[in-house]
Amino acid sequence: MSGYDRIYNCLKTKPDQILSTSNAGFAFGTVVTTEPLTVNLHDNGILLEDDSLLLSPYCFDQFIEIDEEFTTSTAGSEDPHYHELNVKLKIFRRGLEKGDIVNMIRSSDKQKYHIIDYKEPKVWEVIR
Repeated sequence: MSGYDRIYNCLKTKPDQILSTSNAGFAFGTVVTTEPLTVNLHDNGILLEDDSLLLSPYCFDQFIEIDEEFTTSTAGSEDPHYHELNVKLKIFRRGLEKGDIVNMIRSSDKQKYHIIDYKEPKVWEVIR
């Protein structure tokens, strides 16, 4: 299953298909492989395979572009003046990698696990 197929399946899944009032809850696991995606459950060591995992967009590489305008001043100096700055930032957040610890929501029948994100995302990079 490609990354785009996984995103599509995630977006078309309704929250009530993932959570119900009985036996649903949170689970944690460690990514064992990414192609195909397999996750080792922390609770009992069961290996979850690609077909039982639903992925949020946070599980994929993302490029986020930010355009900001800033005004700086030298108000405390002898010759106060202002500067306008236009800043364009491109931020990269990587997707899942082997060894990542993932936060998941377990369906009530324990057949599907929705990976919400991974614990303490550690790679944010600003590209100028």
